[in-house]
Amino acid sequence: MSRACDLYYWAARKFPTLFPEREAVRGRRGEISRRLADLLATRGARSAGQRREPPPKAGFRGAPRKRFGPRR
Repeated sequence: MSRACDLYYWAARKFPTLFPEREAVRGRRGEISRRLADLLATRGARSAGQRREPPPKAGFRGAPRKRFGPRR
């Protein structure tokens, strides 16, 4: 929704006769951005208490590569 509103707002600035609802979209963009900020803030606070899984052991998919020596 956020990207769609951004695209419409951009098009309304370039072509005001074809896209007349620029002010309505401006308000909608503000609502969406506030809601996204709230969701991200609560998600970050909720996941801060959770512990991360340890990385997989070497040789398995997703295991971190060593940072020194020649590349394979």
